Amino acid sequence: MSVESITKRIISDAEHRVSEIKATAEQQRDEIKAKSAEEISMLQSEIERSAEDIGKLHEEQLLRAARSEAKIKITETKHGIIDKCFAKALQHLAELPKAEYDKIVETILARIAPQPNDVVEQVGNNGGFIVRQGNVITNYTFSFIAEVIRPQLEAEISRILWVES
Repeated sequence: MSVESITKRIISDAEHRVSEIKATAEQQRDEIKAKSAEEISMLQSEIERSAEDIGKLHEEQLLRAARSEAKIKITETKHGIIDKCFAKALQHLAELPKAEYDKIVETILARIAPQPNDVVEQVGNNGGFIVRQGNVITNYTFSFIAEVIRPQLEAEISRILWVES
C-alpha cells in the first residue's frame, strides 16, 4: 500500500467518521429541540392555567368586595329610610290637632299614674312632657320615648318594609 492510498483511506475514514458525528449531533440536536418544544408547550399550558386561576381568583375577590360594598350601601340606605320614618312620626305627633295630642298625653299619664305631689310640665316643640317627682325628673317627651323604643320598633319596621331573608 502506498502512502497515497493510506492517506486516501485515512481521509475517507475521517470523512466517514465526521459524517457519523455530524449525523449523531444533528439527531441529538433534533431530539433536544423536540424535547425543548414539548417542555415549552407544557410550561406555556401551565402558565396559561395559572393565569386563568389567578384571573378567576381576582374576579372572585372583586365580586366579594362589590357584594360587600353593596350590602353596606343597602344597610345604610335602610337605616336612612328608618331615620326618616322616625322623623316623620315625630313630626306627625308634633302637628297633631290639640284634641288628639291631649288624648295621647292623657293615655300616657294614665299609664304612669303620677302622684298628687308630682309636677307635670308640658314641653315645647317636640311634644310630650316631663314629670318631676321631688328631685327625680322623668322624661316623657315624644322624641325621648321614640329613642327608647326605637330598637324594638326598628326590627318591626324592617319586617314591614323589607322581607328579611
